[in-house]
Amino acid sequence: MNVYATITQQIIAQLEAGTIPWRRPWRTRGVPRNLFSLKPYRGINVWLLLSRPYASPYWLTFRQANEIGGTVRKGEKGTAIVLWKFPDDRPTEDTDTQRERTHVAPLVRTYTVFNTEQCLLPQSLTERLAV
Repeated sequence: MNVYATITQQIIAQLEAGTIPWRRPWRTRGVPRNLFSLKPYRGINVWLLLSRPYASPYWLTFRQANEIGGTVRKGEKGTAIVLWKFPDDRPTEDTDTQRERTHVAPLVRTYTVFNTEQCLLPQSLTERLAV
């Protein structure tokens, strides 16, 4: 399934459930961000994550939850987000600046993330997030 179909399917599912994702039904304590890097999500990911019914702004992958000794609660469904990586088109010392470079398409991938409210995390971490 391609990225566009995944995102469209997610929006349609919310509409069918009676939630209009672009209206603000959510409560949050900030911009959605990755729990480990604390980097805020950008682009369509902000909207996708804010439209979910969680107050916590922190998200992580299944693998990240396992790495810290936590787990995703049984039956929880993740949220698909999109990762775009663009190639570095800047010339380097070993490339001839006069030579025509070939265009490389960006890498587009989807990942499934879970809100910290969907996870059972170590108590030391949950106490820190509650502040």
